Amino acid sequence: MLYFPTSPMIRAVTRLITLLWLAGSLGAQEQRPSAIGKVLTWQKAKARMGKQVTVESLVTTAFTTREGTFLRFSADPAGLVVQIVADTSALPLPRPLHVVLAAQTVRVQGKVTASDSGHPLIVLDDLQNLECKALAIFLPRPAAVTAPEPAKPVKPAKPVPPPQVAELMKVAAVAELPIADIVTVEEAAAPPEPAPVAETGAPAPERDARVLDLIALGADINATSKQVAWAGEGPEVAIIDGNPATRWSSEYADNQSVTIDMKRAVTVEGASLSWEVASPKNYDLKVSLDGLRWDVVSTWTDATRGPRLDQADFPPTEARYIRLHLKERATEYGFSLYELELYGQD
Repeated sequence: MLYFPTSPMIRAVTRLITLLWLAGSLGAQEQRPSAIGKVLTWQKAKARMGKQVTVESLVTTAFTTREGTFLRFSADPAGLVVQIVADTSALPLPRPLHVVLAAQTVRVQGKVTASDSGHPLIVLDDLQNLECKALAIFLPRPAAVTAPEPAKPVKPAKPVPPPQVAELMKVAAVAELPIADIVTVEEAAAPPEPAPVAETGAPAPERDARVLDLIALGADINATSKQVAWAGEGPEVAIIDGNPATRWSSEYADNQSVTIDMKRAVTVEGASLSWEVASPKNYDLKVSLDGLRWDVVSTWTDATRGPRLDQADFPPTEARYIRLHLKERATEYGFSLYELELYGQD
């Protein structure tokens, strides 16, 4: 056996190095992120059905329907979709929410569930679970919390209070509590006063109640062209099926049209159109009773590329036929529409 003489100083240095190494190893383990808080891509998150996840990805498509604002991270129809149902009416947004979030990197926290069609879906009812630089400037910031001033002991008031309260006042004086913080047994048992209710006006009528169910009306729909080259694209009926994940797309050319025959005359007074990136720059919305004479009820000119939501209100008009006259494209692609909603009375 070999023996190496060591001095007490060398042994102390050796122990110190060993302790520092152990401390560094433990610190690295503590800093390692847990699986629960790990930020995932949408591809990995969609496989965690029923689990709480944190997803960070680039929004490739965003649009708004009566069911909320939808965010997609891929053209894959089986990809993860985020549905925002939180109320954003109080936010001072300069543009619709889906326009603000389009082409932005977002971070979402929520539970992965299955949509009606079986696709992975995260429903957000609280904007605090959505992080995006483009949206952060419009979200309300929490008020700054300032430390309260230290309370000063309060001398008992004269005349001398009842023994029960006097004893409590002694305790408060020792703990340096203000007299206002003292609550007797009788006061604690008393029912609380009702909180004041803010005066509000009558709730605004829900516009969804005016949406015409074109499928129930047995409406026919025809387009001058269609394309089914990309995921989510389908026939013309996709724009009235109520499914925000499906859309109709035209060929890559200007001067296209979509005509809807509602089979009978109804009263129409507005419309909402949810466009994909491939949207129209100039187009008209027309109505007709006989399919021969057409009246323009709304016109869009020099519109920006999508995704976007176009809305129109016009005087109540009797019509059987609805036509979109798509004059000019806003992109090099064709025209691509997710949903067309008509407002009126059957």
